[in-house]
Amino acid sequence: MSKRFKAAIFDFDGVLVDSAEVYRRALSEAVAPVSREDWPRLYGMTTPEAVDFASGGTLPQIKVEKVAVEIDKRVGVLLAQGPPARVGALATLHELRLAGLDLAVASSASRYALDATLAALEWRDLFKVVVGREDVELPKPHPHAYARAARDLGVVAASAFAIEDTDIGVRSASGAGLFTVALGGTQSAAELEIADIFFESFESLRQSAWYRGVVNGR
Repeated sequence: MSKRFKAAIFDFDGVLVDSAEVYRRALSEAVAPVSREDWPRLYGMTTPEAVDFASGGTLPQIKVEKVAVEIDKRVGVLLAQGPPARVGALATLHELRLAGLDLAVASSASRYALDATLAALEWRDLFKVVVGREDVELPKPHPHAYARAARDLGVVAASAFAIEDTDIGVRSASGAGLFTVALGGTQSAAELEIADIFFESFESLRQSAWYRGVVNGR
């Protein structure tokens, strides 16, 4: 019997790992202080976009790119020292794999940060495909990351669902044709109302009838 969903594609920062504070510290040290209160304004930005924002648009593009690379390397080192995995993420990954779904990551993070963190968590083998910022022409909210992940998995977008934590990410996945699942923690349910379905946490997701239908192939 064929399953409705054949693949699950995850955002990374904010969904699988709680990395916001690490990024905020690295950006503040490299460019200019960014307060916790101002940080939500950077949700969904790539590192170069965040550097440009934090600098007030005063840096030339070549400098922005250079600083962004330095920040990504710093974040990769910090996360590798003790990646703050989001509660319930690993259990969800294992359950979906046991249910026969292929897994992928579609992120605006750099490949350096992704590879370092996944290696430290010993999660890399869980994913058939990992798509980072360097792998696509345009970042989220453009649909390229999710379209690329689905293509590399060998599935049509309609047979995959995305798990996201920002409205920018939801728009990206939706634009690629995926069913969208939003998780709370980064933004509110109201801010994520554009998603097809919303859950406050991995725990509430895993307890839902929708999720049980996914893992049971309905």
